[in-house]
Amino acid sequence: MGRGTEHHNGLLHGKCETFNEDGTIIDSTEMVFQPAFPVRVKSESIFAGSLDGIPLIRTIWGHVEGLPDSQEDVFYIVSQLVKDRLPDRTDLLVPADIVRNEKGQIIGCKSFSV
Repeated sequence: MGRGTEHHNGLLHGKCETFNEDGTIIDSTEMVFQPAFPVRVKSESIFAGSLDGIPLIRTIWGHVEGLPDSQEDVFYIVSQLVKDRLPDRTDLLVPADIVRNEKGQIIGCKSFSV
């Protein structure tokens, strides 16, 4: 069976904050990000057996759809899955050093992985 995993990239509004090593904010800049478009990684699920009657599948990841071509001075915030499928693209950023609130929800990141 074929399917795709959809990843919505980008943020509408946020802060870019710079931190000292002790976690103190030393700079904060408001940033506006363009609304994003859905990027899909095609996949296929292959039956790989069963475990006590529960089907086991193997996912074969395919090509990425919906991501524009590279442009000078333009970066795209994407999931790690998308970045892994396109290792030669230097314009893809993956949120890193994730920041969570007291409920465990992601509210930002301290850096981007390239």
